[in-house]
Amino acid sequence: MILLDRGLGDPFTAEDLELVALVGYQAAIAIDRERFAERARASDRRSGELLRHFPSNLVHAALTQESLDRNPLDLALRPEAAVLRAEIDGLLALAEIGSMDQVEVFLHECFEGLQAVVFDYGGVLERRAGSSLTALFGVPGGEPESAIHALRCGLAMQQRFGVLRQVDAPLVPMALRIGVESGRVLAGNYGPSDRPDFAAFGEAVDAAVALASAAGPGEVAAGPNARERAGGELAFQPVVPRPVDRTEVGAWRVSGKG
Repeated sequence: MILLDRGLGDPFTAEDLELVALVGYQAAIAIDRERFAERARASDRRSGELLRHFPSNLVHAALTQESLDRNPLDLALRPEAAVLRAEIDGLLALAEIGSMDQVEVFLHECFEGLQAVVFDYGGVLERRAGSSLTALFGVPGGEPESAIHALRCGLAMQQRFGVLRQVDAPLVPMALRIGVESGRVLAGNYGPSDRPDFAAFGEAVDAAVALASAAGPGEVAAGPNARERAGGELAFQPVVPRPVDRTEVGAWRVSGKG
């Protein structure tokens, strides 16, 4: 054991103290750099997760907020949202006369194009599954014009789909059916923390699915709530109720500006 006795003089030289200070300073810099890198990695992970569902402008706004304690994807009750459901008809016909590569390319280009339209109108991509796509409007903010945005998005999606079909599958009788309804929606991430699933639940979601099934080829069908919230912004034509899963669906065909 070494006992330090101040009477015997200072055991550390000025050079020793300077070296210790330098090592401590470098260690502090390394710790700060690692903390900054971890924050950057966390921001990149958050950005990548958000970009799967939100348009880039909303992602930028969320990431530049002073406090990110609340993730926009957290499960929450959205009191005023519009749900858009789009379903593609004719994929089996395309598979019968084309190759699987052709089907895969069409699906990729089709969904990428339709998703871009959703983002252009401020929508949030809820999910893509099989030959269907579901989007939410008014999430996370609950904008009062969510219904009109969803309906206009549906009309623009029909136009985009028509172009894509003529380019990639001109000889196949394919069509897009879209349903839109408004109401309260429970939406956000749920499930295991390492593999959360973004999903929406509620009567408006079920109604949009039924409306898409009831819509004619190339049509956008609006439910009663979406029609009421859109006011006179668009023109609506009543559609004869069609049974969907043993339930009659009251719908209005959206035909453009009122």
